[in-house]
Amino acid sequence: MSIRNRSAFSDQPKTIAAINHARTVSELKATLAMIAQRFASASDHHYSRNVKAVRHIVHQRYAEPLTLSNVADELHLNAVYLGQLFKQETGRSFAQYRNDWRVSVAIEMLRNAELDINQIALTVGYTNPNYFYKIFKEQTGMSPQKFREVATA
Repeated sequence: MSIRNRSAFSDQPKTIAAINHARTVSELKATLAMIAQRFASASDHHYSRNVKAVRHIVHQRYAEPLTLSNVADELHLNAVYLGQLFKQETGRSFAQYRNDWRVSVAIEMLRNAELDINQIALTVGYTNPNYFYKIFKEQTGMSPQKFREVATA
């Protein structure tokens, strides 16, 4: 996948995982240089009006049960067309993008030790906390609890 096809926020969980898996200082430096380049490239990317609208909906209403089909209906577009366009421009499926955004919001919330992890899962749009744990661990390489321990240490 092209660096230009990735938005900065969607790489946050993968960025954390990459940093955590660096075994030496030189690996960490190389990882950080690659991350800086990716974020610089992502900020220059221009999306079509329809993809911008989808991104806006996800960013504003991530806690809702958003599906590609209901977003497409809201935008008066064919869901198959919108899904293909979205993947072509962002390099991610709608579901991946939505999950990435939800996890990035959860990451910020996990930095507050007073919030219950199950409540965070519900707040960011996961009705099943176990699914949230699974997605979070896939994206960051650690459980939400472990992330909280590292982030608040």
